[in-house]
Order: sequence, then C-alpha cells, then structure tokens
Amino acid sequence: MTDDTSRLADLERRLAAVEALLADGGSRASIGDPATTPAGSSASASDDRFWILDGVKRRLTGAGVDAGETPIEAERGAVVFAGAVSTARGPVEWQYGQTAEALLERDWEPFAAVLAALGHPVRLELLRAAVDGPLDTHELTERAELGSTGQLYHHLTPLVAQGWLVQSSRGRYVVPPERVVPLLAILTASGRIA
Repeated sequence: MTDDTSRLADLERRLAAVEALLADGGSRASIGDPATTPAGSSASASDDRFWILDGVKRRLTGAGVDAGETPIEAERGAVVFAGAVSTARGPVEWQYGQTAEALLERDWEPFAAVLAALGHPVRLELLRAAVDGPLDTHELTERAELGSTGQLYHHLTPLVAQGWLVQSSRGRYVVPPERVVPLLAILTASGRIA
C-alpha cells in the first residue's frame, strides 16, 4: 500500500507542476525540461528537475520552510546561484542570492567593468588555467598562447582589477575560491542564451 501511496503522491506533485506550468504561460519549461537539460546531466524523468527553483519559491512564500531556514522577504522574487566544485586546491562550495527588487533597483553600471573583464577569449583561457591553482606568468603565457609577457599583462590587468584573479605569491596568479562558482555560473548562463 505504501508503494501506491507514494506513486499517488508523485502523480499529484507532477500534476501540480504541470498545472503551475500552464498557469504561468510555460516560462518554467525553459528551466530543466528534457529538451534543455544539459548533456551529461544525471536528471531523469523521475527526478524533480525544479528542486532549486522549488526551494527558492518555498522560501519566498514561507510555506513548508524547515526549521533553520529563513524565509526570503521579497515581493518580486529572488535570484540564487550555487555550486559545489572540486579543484586541485580542494573543494569549493558557494551560494549567493539577492531579491529581484534589490537587483532591479541597483545601479547596473558597476557590473559593466566586472563583465567586460571576462569579455575576451584569452582572458577566459587564463581563468580556466588558474582555477586549479596558482600559475606563474610563464605558465600563463604558454597556456594562453601569448607571444609576450606584455600581452599577458594586458589581459591580467582587468582580471586582477575586477577580482577574477589574485596574485597568490610573486608572479603567481589564481582564481580566488569565492570567484570559482560565480565564474562558472556566468559561463553556464552564457551558454544557456548563446
């Protein structure tokens, strides 16, 4: 009987998800439906593909919030990103979120320099190389296939200025742990819309 009960509960949950999808015009279908689930993803038809979104919505409404969880006070919603990444330096776990109101009311001009620092293929290659650990300028020059250290410093300057890279010791650069997940989240978002 328990098996029938769990199947019925799963069916009711899936029906509610379909009804919610139809009620909001299908906008949720762009997040994690079978056609848009990334290749290599472990999501299956029985998985709850919206577990992150459902968690955010639960905190927004305060409904079903577990002890220790804090409801999010926001009328217009929230944006959250998180990740757990293994690097050669060790695991990096990070999550961050803001209310939609805070993001929409904020001055967006400062974001331009942060994003512009990422806006060159050589800079992205430098970041890819430096995620796993400090590399010296010679190693970075070779990995990015740059002809000179002058070219390297031309690309390092905006990455360091915007915090995407830090100098861990003299002439050795690394992506700081608190920037690994944000960098990968930006790349993930860019891949979704490109």
